[in-house]
Amino acid sequence: MTGLCLTACAPKREPLTTAQRATIYERANVQFTNAVLFKPFEAGPTNVLGFKLAPLLLQEVTNTNSLIPPVVVFYEENKVLLNGTPHDQVIYVWRPLGPSDNTGDEYVTQGIRITLNTSGSPVIWEVLADNSSGELIFVSQSLEAAALKSFGAPLAGRRFAIESSLETASNAIVARVIEDGPLPMGPIVHLNAGSHNVSTLICRCMPTQTKNLLATETYELRPLRESKLNPAFAKTGEPSIARIKRVLRLPAL
Repeated sequence: MTGLCLTACAPKREPLTTAQRATIYERANVQFTNAVLFKPFEAGPTNVLGFKLAPLLLQEVTNTNSLIPPVVVFYEENKVLLNGTPHDQVIYVWRPLGPSDNTGDEYVTQGIRITLNTSGSPVIWEVLADNSSGELIFVSQSLEAAALKSFGAPLAGRRFAIESSLETASNAIVARVIEDGPLPMGPIVHLNAGSHNVSTLICRCMPTQTKNLLATETYELRPLRESKLNPAFAKTGEPSIARIKRVLRLPAL
């Protein structure tokens, strides 16, 4: 399925300001004071791609007496054709991990879409939503190195060689380049308290950005087809392949 999109019908967004970009970069390096870690519960097959790449969710906690409800993460495996070569993709979506006034089945506050290279390692992580209206992307060090070799220095106003021009993708931003893991594995997704924004996303081979880990909980991982959710990933609009080509300068993956 190459028609999955990150935003419903690809709505027009206001370009990120210089201040917003600076905040996103700063957020990627912030240390949480307190957090709770959620990992997938090992029920059912664990050798499928959806389980292998399932994220660890690190939820920031500002009120240590507040109860975080049980979590269900839904996933779907797909294929996308990049540079003439098929690549595996997996999307993950979930409802808020903290208190929320939204309870409808159609409400999905957050998610990520992972694209793998031809060797089966994750190299692109796209974030579903952000309060800034920015399109947040994280890429691997190996992919950034390949982009630097193929395209040279970052374009004007950009921090990384992999990023398209500001004119082409004015609200897209590669928030961080992260280490390549020794094996294909799910990322650690740091979620801000209150906003549910993705603060940062890192490889499991990197240390978590929290001072105090209050608890480790599990979440249920289920196929998206078993839910009634209608996430923006699955709505008609900008196809996955078109979005990736718009926001990134892609070398061979």
